[in-house]
Amino acid sequence: MFKRKSTLQVSFLILLLMAGSLAFAFQPYLRNRFLSPPFGEYTFDVADNEGNKIAQGKIIVTVFAHNAMQGRWQLHFFKNNHPSFAHRSNETSASAFAGEVRGNEVKIHLNLNMADANDVLEGELENSAMRGEFLFCGFAGCAAIGKFEAVRK
Repeated sequence: MFKRKSTLQVSFLILLLMAGSLAFAFQPYLRNRFLSPPFGEYTFDVADNEGNKIAQGKIIVTVFAHNAMQGRWQLHFFKNNHPSFAHRSNETSASAFAGEVRGNEVKIHLNLNMADANDVLEGELENSAMRGEFLFCGFAGCAAIGKFEAVRK
């Protein structure tokens, strides 16, 4: 009797752990399923102007009201020699962001409170994806240094 009860308890514990790990794996899907864009979690890729993949990460839009949005981002830059990205080679960055949506146009400032040396995503929101240019902006203006694509999970 004791052995049967402990076997049942262990089996139940294993089943509970498996269900928990599956729920964790599907969490972005379940969270995004009930949120309308631009809310949700996006996988995020950056390529240079020649199409070489430079970075990969995620954007999570948590607040969207009156055309303004906020959230968090994380981006890992791959090892590269591109002049605009070489100083970030093999580096991971993360922070909060602020942006705006006007119609289907989206603009996201990745480096809050930076008047100079700001990374900006500027593009279009199409269904469950954002695509456009990765800009480096300073006092002299903005320069397109690559392309980005963010697709909702």
